[in-house]
Amino acid sequence: MKILRVMRKNAAGILRIILKYVAFLSDAEKERIQTSINSISSKYRSIISLKQQRYTRKHIDPMFFRFEVLPPFGKEYWFMKFVSTNPKDKHQLLTMFGRCMEGVEVNSKYVKPENISGKQSGYMSSWFYDEGKKMIVEDKCLISAAPGRIEAAKKNAKIKFTGKFPSYRLKVSEGNEEVCDLRIYKPKKYGRFYSFESFFKILAGFAKINIYLDFTGTLNGKKFNGGCYVQKVIVIGPLVPWYWGRIVFADGSVLKYYMPKIELFGVCHKLISRLEFYDSKTGKEYVFDGLRVEKRKRERFSQYFITDSKKRIRVSIEPYSSHTFLFKKVGTFEYVEYLGEVKEIHIADHRIDVNKLGRGIGLIEEAKKYVF
Repeated sequence: MKILRVMRKNAAGILRIILKYVAFLSDAEKERIQTSINSISSKYRSIISLKQQRYTRKHIDPMFFRFEVLPPFGKEYWFMKFVSTNPKDKHQLLTMFGRCMEGVEVNSKYVKPENISGKQSGYMSSWFYDEGKKMIVEDKCLISAAPGRIEAAKKNAKIKFTGKFPSYRLKVSEGNEEVCDLRIYKPKKYGRFYSFESFFKILAGFAKINIYLDFTGTLNGKKFNGGCYVQKVIVIGPLVPWYWGRIVFADGSVLKYYMPKIELFGVCHKLISRLEFYDSKTGKEYVFDGLRVEKRKRERFSQYFITDSKKRIRVSIEPYSSHTFLFKKVGTFEYVEYLGEVKEIHIADHRIDVNKLGRGIGLIEEAKKYVF
């Protein structure tokens, strides 16, 4: 108790000294101090808000169509993946844009954090596969957000996402050409079509929203229909290595896995290690823990073998196209998107007939190293 009284007395003395110092400052200096205090308080409240669990659909659009008040080392990005369910093609579209609080080099282009008339500086990328890889845009951009609309644009290219859950529209244009126009709506088969996730340790971690929908429209002048995955992610702290994948089968079933990890001194610590399979025939979702990822070198791309710790599920995925992002700041971070096709799948559950799933294609990701 005596120690506490001494601590309180010392704290009170320090506070009196600070108040006397502030009293002699000019109004402009007092205003700058107050602005700094408000900024720190706002960012602290933002972290506390991100750590709070969200569960209902009413939280989706307010979280998706806005900028977060990011603290130092904060990042936020929007990611959209579209996969054809036509068994005769391998069409996929990947669109992404985002920003961070510190300057960073992305694929040899330096992005300086700026607020220009309410728009935030960032980086955008959009590419697709149509009998070969085709790049729509990849460059620095300005991102604007308003209720029901988020847009990333540069002088001659634009990614525009609008609407209200669960009905949206995506348009991607380059030059005077509209490359993509998709109408997005509630899925017919997928049961739980949105989810929230968060993982925080003290003041570092991530929060994200995942939305699983169907779409119809045009891509590169051709009809394009299937299933899509729309996501917003907020990260506080460094980017760390991960494995991630989401495969859509012709019958509407979905396989997805996620394993962010920290590797230090030859030891791998898995932050999350989970594989999920949604069976469209029954509407049931199966969860497998202890995710394991093995790579075997092939002529062009490595083949990925995914299983769980008890070997109840085994999947082999063969990539057929890819795109790489290289981030440089304090450290180097390599993030690779692979478009892949399932070559083999085995599930040790007699209730799931893998022979009736049909062809499975989707996206698998591998991220390496670290950047702060």
